[in-house]
Amino acid sequence: MEQRPQLVILTTAFYPHVGGAEMAVQAILPQLSTHLDCTVVTARLRADLPARDFFAGVPVIRVGIGNPKLDKLLLMFFGWWYVQRVHKKNTPIGVWAIMASYAGMSAFITNRLLKIKYALTLQEGDDLRIVNKRVARVRIIFAQIFKRAVGIQAIASFLAQWAKTFGPLMREPVVIPNGVSVSDFNITPENRKDWRRDVRTKLGIPDSASTIVTVSRLVTKNGVQDLISALTDLPDTHLIIVGDGLLRESLGQAAAAFAGRVHFVGTADRAKILKYAAASDIFCRAALSEGQGIVFLEAMAMGLPVVATKVGGIPETVVSGTGILVLPQQVHELAAALRQIQSDPLLAAQLVAAAQKQVQLFDWSILAPQIDEWITKTVFDV
Repeated sequence: MEQRPQLVILTTAFYPHVGGAEMAVQAILPQLSTHLDCTVVTARLRADLPARDFFAGVPVIRVGIGNPKLDKLLLMFFGWWYVQRVHKKNTPIGVWAIMASYAGMSAFITNRLLKIKYALTLQEGDDLRIVNKRVARVRIIFAQIFKRAVGIQAIASFLAQWAKTFGPLMREPVVIPNGVSVSDFNITPENRKDWRRDVRTKLGIPDSASTIVTVSRLVTKNGVQDLISALTDLPDTHLIIVGDGLLRESLGQAAAAFAGRVHFVGTADRAKILKYAAASDIFCRAALSEGQGIVFLEAMAMGLPVVATKVGGIPETVVSGTGILVLPQQVHELAAALRQIQSDPLLAAQLVAAAQKQVQLFDWSILAPQIDEWITKTVFDV
Protein backbone atom coordinates (compact mmCIF):
# COMPACT_ATOMS: atom_id res chain seq x y z
CA MET A 1 0.00 0.00 0.00
CA GLU A 2 1.45 3.35 -1.07
CA GLN A 3 2.17 5.68 1.83
CA ARG A 4 0.57 9.10 1.81
CA PRO A 5 2.73 12.24 1.72
CA GLN A 6 3.58 13.73 5.12
CA LEU A 7 2.90 17.32 6.05
CA VAL A 8 4.44 18.79 9.19
CA ILE A 9 2.68 21.95 10.32
CA LEU A 10 4.98 24.31 12.22
CA THR A 11 3.01 26.87 14.20
CA THR A 12 4.02 28.96 17.19
CA ALA A 13 0.70 28.37 18.96
CA PHE A 14 -2.06 25.81 18.58
CA TYR A 15 -5.20 24.59 20.33
CA PRO A 16 -6.22 25.22 23.08
CA HIS A 17 -4.67 28.64 22.45
CA VAL A 18 -7.14 30.80 20.54
CA GLY A 19 -6.23 33.27 17.83
CA GLY A 20 -6.86 33.76 14.13
CA ALA A 21 -3.90 31.62 13.02
CA GLU A 22 -4.66 28.85 15.50
CA MET A 23 -8.33 28.75 14.49
CA ALA A 24 -7.41 28.64 10.82
CA VAL A 25 -5.13 25.63 11.25
CA GLN A 26 -7.85 23.84 13.22
CA ALA A 27 -10.38 24.49 10.46
CA ILE A 28 -8.09 23.33 7.65
CA LEU A 29 -6.67 20.20 9.31
CA PRO A 30 -9.68 17.94 8.58
CA GLN A 31 -9.44 18.84 4.89
CA LEU A 32 -5.68 18.19 4.72
CA SER A 33 -6.00 14.92 6.62
CA THR A 34 -8.15 13.37 3.94
CA HIS A 35 -5.07 12.76 1.78
CA LEU A 36 -1.99 13.76 3.80
CA ASP A 37 -0.44 12.36 6.99
CA CYS A 38 -0.33 15.49 9.11
CA THR A 39 1.62 16.27 12.28
CA VAL A 40 1.46 19.57 14.18
CA VAL A 41 4.68 20.78 15.84
CA THR A 42 4.12 23.79 18.08
CA ALA A 43 5.51 25.57 21.12
CA ARG A 44 4.12 24.21 24.37
CA LEU A 45 3.67 27.63 26.05
CA ARG A 46 1.85 26.19 29.08
CA ALA A 47 3.18 23.58 31.50
CA ASP A 48 -0.25 22.00 31.95
CA LEU A 49 -0.43 21.00 28.28
CA PRO A 50 0.84 17.52 27.34
CA ALA A 51 4.00 17.22 25.28
CA ARG A 52 2.24 14.71 23.01
CA ASP A 53 -1.40 14.98 22.09
CA PHE A 54 -3.95 14.56 19.30
CA PHE A 55 -6.34 17.01 17.66
CA ALA A 56 -9.05 15.56 15.42
CA GLY A 57 -6.90 12.44 15.07
CA VAL A 58 -3.78 14.44 14.09
CA PRO A 59 -0.64 14.04 16.27
CA VAL A 60 0.38 17.22 18.08
CA ILE A 61 3.93 17.64 19.39
CA ARG A 62 4.48 20.49 21.84
CA VAL A 63 8.05 21.70 22.14
CA GLY A 64 9.39 23.03 25.44
CA ILE A 65 8.61 23.04 29.13
CA GLY A 66 5.75 25.51 29.39
CA ASN A 67 7.76 28.74 29.43
CA PRO A 68 6.48 30.89 26.53
CA LYS A 69 9.72 32.74 25.70
CA LEU A 70 11.91 29.65 25.97
CA ASP A 71 9.48 27.38 24.15
CA LYS A 72 9.24 29.71 21.16
CA LEU A 73 13.02 29.77 20.87
CA LEU A 74 13.19 25.97 21.18
CA LEU A 75 10.63 25.64 18.40
CA MET A 76 12.59 28.05 16.22
CA PHE A 77 15.99 26.40 16.60
CA PHE A 78 15.03 22.75 17.14
CA GLY A 79 11.82 22.34 15.20
CA TRP A 80 13.88 20.63 12.51
CA TRP A 81 14.78 17.85 14.95
CA TYR A 82 11.11 17.01 15.51
CA VAL A 83 10.46 17.08 11.76
CA GLN A 84 13.30 14.63 11.33
CA ARG A 85 11.90 12.39 14.07
CA VAL A 86 8.47 12.01 12.45
CA HIS A 87 9.78 11.62 8.90
CA LYS A 88 8.93 8.24 7.43
CA LYS A 89 11.66 7.18 5.02
CA ASN A 90 10.83 6.89 1.32
CA THR A 91 7.73 9.04 1.84
CA PRO A 92 7.42 12.57 0.45
CA ILE A 93 7.49 15.13 3.25
CA GLY A 94 6.90 18.86 3.34
CA VAL A 95 6.42 21.62 5.88
CA TRP A 96 3.70 24.23 6.20
CA ALA A 97 4.82 27.15 8.39
CA ILE A 98 2.34 29.51 10.00
CA MET A 99 3.64 33.09 10.19
CA ALA A 100 7.10 34.44 9.43
CA SER A 101 8.27 34.42 13.02
CA TYR A 102 9.37 31.52 15.20
CA ALA A 103 7.63 28.90 13.06
CA GLY A 104 8.79 30.54 9.83
CA MET A 105 12.40 30.59 10.98
CA SER A 106 12.05 26.98 12.13
CA ALA A 107 10.89 26.03 8.63
CA PHE A 108 13.82 27.88 7.07
CA ILE A 109 16.32 26.09 9.34
CA THR A 110 14.60 22.78 8.55
CA ASN A 111 14.98 23.50 4.87
CA ARG A 112 18.68 24.29 5.16
CA LEU A 113 19.51 21.27 7.35
CA LEU A 114 17.17 18.61 5.96
CA LYS A 115 16.49 19.94 2.43
CA ILE A 116 12.73 19.77 3.06
CA LYS A 117 10.53 22.19 1.14
CA TYR A 118 8.15 24.48 3.00
CA ALA A 119 5.19 26.69 2.23
CA LEU A 120 4.60 29.81 4.31
CA THR A 121 1.29 31.33 5.40
CA LEU A 122 1.29 34.95 6.59
CA GLN A 123 -1.18 35.61 9.41
CA GLU A 124 0.61 38.55 11.04
CA GLY A 125 -1.71 40.84 12.97
CA ASP A 126 0.83 43.22 14.52
CA ASP A 127 1.62 46.58 12.98
CA LEU A 128 4.16 45.74 10.25
CA ARG A 129 6.13 48.87 11.03
CA ILE A 130 6.79 47.44 14.46
CA VAL A 131 7.64 44.04 13.00
CA ASN A 132 10.09 45.59 10.53
CA LYS A 133 11.73 47.58 13.32
CA ARG A 134 11.96 44.47 15.49
CA VAL A 135 13.82 42.48 12.82
CA ALA A 136 15.87 45.37 11.41
CA ARG A 137 19.19 44.08 12.76
CA VAL A 138 18.63 40.61 11.34
CA ARG A 139 16.68 41.62 8.23
CA ILE A 140 19.03 39.76 5.86
CA ILE A 141 18.45 36.53 7.76
CA PHE A 142 14.73 37.22 8.29
CA ALA A 143 14.31 37.77 4.55
CA GLN A 144 15.41 34.19 3.93
CA ILE A 145 12.17 32.95 5.49
CA PHE A 146 10.36 34.48 2.54
CA LYS A 147 12.93 33.78 -0.15
CA ARG A 148 13.38 30.07 0.62
CA ALA A 149 9.65 29.32 0.81
CA VAL A 150 8.42 27.47 -2.27
CA GLY A 151 5.18 29.41 -1.95
CA ILE A 152 3.57 32.10 0.21
CA GLN A 153 -0.09 32.45 1.06
CA ALA A 154 -1.31 35.62 2.76
CA ILE A 155 -4.66 36.17 4.44
CA ALA A 156 -4.81 39.74 3.07
CA SER A 157 -3.29 41.70 0.20
CA PHE A 158 -1.20 43.98 2.41
CA LEU A 159 0.64 40.94 3.77
CA ALA A 160 1.30 39.66 0.26
CA GLN A 161 2.83 43.04 -0.61
CA TRP A 162 4.90 42.96 2.58
CA ALA A 163 6.41 39.63 1.54
CA LYS A 164 7.63 41.21 -1.70
CA THR A 165 9.61 43.84 0.21
CA PHE A 166 12.11 41.15 1.23
CA GLY A 167 13.34 40.57 -2.31
CA PRO A 168 12.67 38.14 -5.17
CA LEU A 169 10.42 35.23 -4.22
CA MET A 170 10.16 31.79 -5.77
CA ARG A 171 6.49 32.38 -6.64
CA GLU A 172 4.01 35.23 -6.57
CA PRO A 173 2.21 35.24 -3.20
CA VAL A 174 -1.43 34.17 -3.27
CA VAL A 175 -4.17 35.71 -1.15
CA ILE A 176 -6.60 33.31 0.49
CA PRO A 177 -8.29 34.75 3.58
CA ASN A 178 -9.20 33.06 6.81
CA GLY A 179 -12.78 31.91 7.11
CA VAL A 180 -15.53 31.00 9.49
CA SER A 181 -17.98 28.11 9.78
CA VAL A 182 -21.02 30.30 9.21
CA SER A 183 -23.57 27.81 10.49
CA ASP A 184 -21.78 27.64 13.86
CA PHE A 185 -22.63 31.30 14.51
CA ASN A 186 -26.26 31.35 13.44
CA ILE A 187 -28.59 32.73 16.13
CA THR A 188 -32.28 31.90 15.75
CA PRO A 189 -34.88 34.57 16.56
CA GLU A 190 -36.06 32.50 19.53
CA ASN A 191 -32.55 32.15 20.95
CA ARG A 192 -31.82 35.82 20.36
CA LYS A 193 -34.86 36.81 22.39
CA ASP A 194 -34.21 34.39 25.26
CA TRP A 195 -30.45 34.97 25.45
CA ARG A 196 -30.88 38.74 25.26
CA ARG A 197 -33.21 38.69 28.25
CA ASP A 198 -31.06 36.30 30.29
CA VAL A 199 -27.72 38.03 29.70
CA ARG A 200 -29.06 41.53 30.24
CA THR A 201 -30.75 40.47 33.46
CA LYS A 202 -27.53 38.89 34.72
CA LEU A 203 -25.39 41.91 33.83
CA GLY A 204 -27.93 44.51 34.90
CA ILE A 205 -28.35 46.03 31.43
CA PRO A 206 -31.77 47.67 30.83
CA ASP A 207 -33.66 46.18 27.92
CA SER A 208 -33.90 49.60 26.30
CA ALA A 209 -30.16 50.36 26.51
CA SER A 210 -28.14 50.20 23.33
CA THR A 211 -25.36 47.67 23.87
CA ILE A 212 -22.05 47.15 22.09
CA VAL A 213 -20.06 43.93 22.30
CA THR A 214 -16.40 43.34 21.54
CA VAL A 215 -14.52 40.05 21.55
CA SER A 216 -10.85 40.88 22.05
CA ARG A 217 -7.71 39.93 23.88
CA LEU A 218 -7.05 42.81 26.23
CA VAL A 219 -3.87 43.99 24.55
CA THR A 220 -2.95 47.36 23.08
CA LYS A 221 -3.37 46.42 19.43
CA ASN A 222 -7.08 45.63 19.85
CA GLY A 223 -7.96 49.20 20.80
CA VAL A 224 -10.24 48.34 23.73
CA GLN A 225 -9.18 51.55 25.51
CA ASP A 226 -10.49 53.62 22.59
CA LEU A 227 -13.79 51.75 22.61
CA ILE A 228 -14.25 52.41 26.33
CA SER A 229 -13.35 56.09 25.82
CA ALA A 230 -15.98 56.36 23.07
CA LEU A 231 -18.66 55.83 25.72
CA THR A 232 -18.10 59.47 26.76
CA ASP A 233 -20.02 60.46 23.60
CA LEU A 234 -22.55 57.61 23.95
CA PRO A 235 -24.70 58.23 27.04
CA ASP A 236 -26.81 55.29 28.24
CA THR A 237 -24.82 52.87 26.06
CA HIS A 238 -23.45 49.69 27.62
CA LEU A 239 -20.34 47.77 26.53
CA ILE A 240 -19.77 44.04 26.95
CA ILE A 241 -16.08 43.09 26.75
CA VAL A 242 -15.44 39.41 26.08
CA GLY A 243 -11.81 38.47 26.63
CA ASP A 244 -8.89 38.85 29.00
CA GLY A 245 -5.28 39.91 28.84
CA LEU A 246 -2.47 42.03 30.19
CA LEU A 247 -4.48 45.26 30.20
CA ARG A 248 -7.38 43.98 32.28
CA GLU A 249 -6.48 46.05 35.34
CA SER A 250 -5.80 49.32 33.53
CA LEU A 251 -8.91 48.95 31.38
CA GLY A 252 -10.93 48.28 34.49
CA GLN A 253 -9.68 51.55 35.94
CA ALA A 254 -10.66 53.39 32.74
CA ALA A 255 -14.10 51.78 32.81
CA ALA A 256 -14.75 52.94 36.37
CA ALA A 257 -15.70 56.38 35.05
CA PHE A 258 -18.75 54.98 33.26
CA ALA A 259 -20.88 54.00 36.25
CA GLY A 260 -21.40 50.32 35.60
CA ARG A 261 -21.89 50.61 31.84
CA VAL A 262 -18.80 48.50 31.03
CA HIS A 263 -19.09 44.77 31.66
CA PHE A 264 -15.96 42.60 31.67
CA VAL A 265 -17.12 38.98 31.27
CA GLY A 266 -13.73 37.31 30.71
CA THR A 267 -12.85 34.71 28.14
CA ALA A 268 -15.75 32.72 26.73
CA ASP A 269 -16.35 29.72 24.52
CA ARG A 270 -18.46 29.92 21.38
CA ALA A 271 -21.71 29.12 23.20
CA LYS A 272 -21.27 32.04 25.58
CA ILE A 273 -20.12 34.38 22.81
CA LEU A 274 -23.35 33.67 20.94
CA LYS A 275 -25.32 34.65 24.03
CA TYR A 276 -23.40 37.90 24.53
CA ALA A 277 -23.92 38.72 20.85
CA ALA A 278 -27.65 38.07 21.16
CA ALA A 279 -27.76 40.52 24.07
CA SER A 280 -26.04 43.22 21.99
CA ASP A 281 -26.96 45.58 19.18
CA ILE A 282 -23.57 46.33 17.59
CA PHE A 283 -20.20 44.60 17.32
CA CYS A 284 -17.05 46.72 17.43
CA ARG A 285 -13.33 46.19 17.57
CA ALA A 286 -11.31 49.40 17.34
CA ALA A 287 -8.10 47.63 16.33
CA LEU A 288 -4.83 49.48 15.85
CA SER A 289 -3.54 46.64 13.65
CA GLU A 290 -5.08 43.44 12.30
CA GLY A 291 -4.11 40.72 9.87
CA GLN A 292 -7.71 40.13 8.86
CA GLY A 293 -9.97 39.61 11.86
CA ILE A 294 -11.98 36.39 11.94
CA VAL A 295 -13.99 37.97 14.73
CA PHE A 296 -15.63 40.34 12.22
CA LEU A 297 -16.76 37.37 10.14
CA GLU A 298 -18.21 35.81 13.27
CA ALA A 299 -20.06 39.04 14.07
CA MET A 300 -21.48 39.14 10.54
CA ALA A 301 -22.65 35.54 10.84
CA MET A 302 -24.27 36.35 14.21
CA GLY A 303 -26.31 39.14 12.63
CA LEU A 304 -24.70 42.17 14.26
CA PRO A 305 -23.89 45.43 12.45
CA VAL A 306 -20.13 45.99 12.55
CA VAL A 307 -17.98 49.03 13.29
CA ALA A 308 -14.26 48.52 12.68
CA THR A 309 -11.08 50.39 11.82
CA LYS A 310 -9.34 50.91 8.48
CA VAL A 311 -6.20 48.92 9.27
CA GLY A 312 -4.48 45.82 7.93
CA GLY A 313 -6.77 43.34 6.25
CA ILE A 314 -10.01 44.58 7.83
CA PRO A 315 -11.14 46.58 4.75
CA GLU A 316 -10.88 43.37 2.70
CA THR A 317 -13.29 41.68 5.11
CA VAL A 318 -15.62 44.50 6.15
CA VAL A 319 -16.18 45.82 2.63
CA SER A 320 -18.34 48.80 1.71
CA GLY A 321 -21.95 48.35 2.75
CA THR A 322 -21.28 45.53 5.24
CA GLY A 323 -20.13 47.72 8.12
CA ILE A 324 -18.73 51.14 8.98
CA LEU A 325 -14.98 51.71 8.96
CA VAL A 326 -13.23 54.53 10.81
CA LEU A 327 -9.63 55.59 11.28
CA PRO A 328 -7.83 54.00 14.23
CA GLN A 329 -7.37 55.95 17.48
CA GLN A 330 -10.02 58.50 16.46
CA VAL A 331 -12.34 58.16 19.43
CA HIS A 332 -14.89 60.78 18.40
CA GLU A 333 -15.12 59.35 14.88
CA LEU A 334 -15.59 55.91 16.40
CA ALA A 335 -18.36 57.17 18.66
CA ALA A 336 -20.06 58.94 15.73
CA ALA A 337 -20.12 55.70 13.70
CA LEU A 338 -21.61 53.78 16.62
CA ARG A 339 -24.18 56.53 17.22
CA GLN A 340 -25.12 56.50 13.52
CA ILE A 341 -26.11 52.84 13.76
CA GLN A 342 -27.88 53.35 17.08
CA SER A 343 -30.03 56.13 15.64
CA ASP A 344 -30.85 54.48 12.31
CA PRO A 345 -32.48 51.03 12.57
CA LEU A 346 -32.90 50.85 8.79
CA LEU A 347 -29.16 51.37 8.26
CA ALA A 348 -28.41 48.70 10.87
CA ALA A 349 -30.70 46.24 9.09
CA GLN A 350 -29.13 47.02 5.71
CA LEU A 351 -25.62 46.48 7.05
CA VAL A 352 -26.61 43.15 8.59
CA ALA A 353 -28.30 41.91 5.41
CA ALA A 354 -25.28 42.82 3.23
CA ALA A 355 -22.84 41.35 5.77
CA GLN A 356 -24.68 38.04 5.95
CA LYS A 357 -24.36 37.71 2.17
CA GLN A 358 -20.70 38.70 2.32
CA VAL A 359 -19.80 36.21 5.04
CA GLN A 360 -21.02 33.30 2.92
CA LEU A 361 -17.98 33.89 0.69
CA PHE A 362 -15.73 33.27 3.69
CA ASP A 363 -17.19 29.94 4.77
CA TRP A 364 -14.51 27.35 5.49
CA SER A 365 -16.32 24.93 3.19
CA ILE A 366 -15.16 27.19 0.35
CA LEU A 367 -11.78 28.34 1.64
CA ALA A 368 -10.35 25.15 3.21
CA PRO A 369 -10.28 23.27 -0.13
CA GLN A 370 -8.52 26.26 -1.73
CA ILE A 371 -5.78 26.26 0.91
CA ASP A 372 -5.52 22.47 0.70
CA GLU A 373 -5.02 22.67 -3.06
CA TRP A 374 -2.42 25.43 -2.68
CA ILE A 375 -0.39 23.46 -0.12
CA THR A 376 -0.57 20.23 -2.10
CA LYS A 377 0.51 21.82 -5.36
CA THR A 378 3.14 24.04 -3.78
CA VAL A 379 4.86 21.53 -1.48
CA PHE A 380 4.27 18.22 -3.24
CA ASP A 381 3.92 19.36 -6.88
CA VAL A 382 0.64 17.47 -7.18
